[in-house]
Formats: sequence, structure tokens, C-alpha cells
Amino acid sequence: VLLSDGFRALSFAEIPSVTVTENKYTTYVTPCAVNFGNEVKAYIVNEVTADKVKTVQVSNAPKGTPVIVYAENAGTYTLTEIEAATENVESNKLLASDGTITGGNNIYAMAVKSKGAGFYKVSESVTIPAGKAYLVWESAPVNNAKEFIPINGETTGITSVTGEEGNGRKVYYNLN
Repeated sequence: VLLSDGFRALSFAEIPSVTVTENKYTTYVTPCAVNFGNEVKAYIVNEVTADKVKTVQVSNAPKGTPVIVYAENAGTYTLTEIEAATENVESNKLLASDGTITGGNNIYAMAVKSKGAGFYKVSESVTIPAGKAYLVWESAPVNNAKEFIPINGETTGITSVTGEEGNGRKVYYNLN
């Protein structure tokens, strides 16, 4: 909006902001270079393994950067537009959805569900909304059955069963 004195005023839609629910986590794609301030924490993903999604906190990010945002309290947080970001986000494994990305064998999206905060496999019938981030786990095993990858942690449970050499009897145990 151009004011009569020649100055440009920002409309409300142009002010960068992020909304965090009571789950405390969301993903976000920066519409411009932003500084996240002190009320929220932003993270990029720099490693994905079967046991964890490793994150690195960033204080600012360039335009178009997909991030994980954490806030202790639910709400809409205003971010500060900056001229240029200083954080190096080249190692970021997160990708930005344009609204046409659907799930598949190696597609994971951030969620907070029964297993906690982390990346859950996205089913083929689900489309990831524009402006949200997702992961492609490129080194996933063939016929990947891994449904959940936690953030900076390890899952519990049996992930594979191998037999031992011995008397020929193979005994397998599960959590039941």
C-alpha cells in the first residue's frame, strides 16, 4: 500500500507470522528472509536416519526456507522481516510443499501423535499443504515400513529380528 506521503505501508498479510497450536510444533516456509526472535525456536534438519531426525537451531533464515517451529505456548507469532539472513541453511533436508506433494514410500511430515513429536510417514492419499515442510528419506530401506522417526531421539520397540546360530531352535520375543 502506498501512502499519500510516498511511504510504503505493510498490509497485515505481508507481515510474516507463524501459528503454533497446543502441540507446540509446526512446520513453516519463510515467505521472506526472517528473524525468528525470542518467542519461537526454528530448526532445520541436517540428518535423517532410522533412529532420528537431527535438527539444528537457526535464529534467522532466507526466503523459502522450510523449518520446524517450536513455541512453548499456542498462538500466532510475528516474525521480523530482515534484509538478508546470516544463517547457513544449505544442509537443510526439509523441503517446501507447493500444495501438490502427495505421500509415498519415503515421504514424511512433521506431526505430534501418540509416539510423540517427529516425522510420520505420509500415506499416498494425503497431500501436504502449501507452505508446510516435509522430508524425503532418501536412504530408506526398500519396502520401507518405518512409520515414525523421532526428532533428536530414538524410538523404542523391535525393528528387526535376526536368528542366532545354535541348536536349530529359533525363539522370537515381542513386547506381549
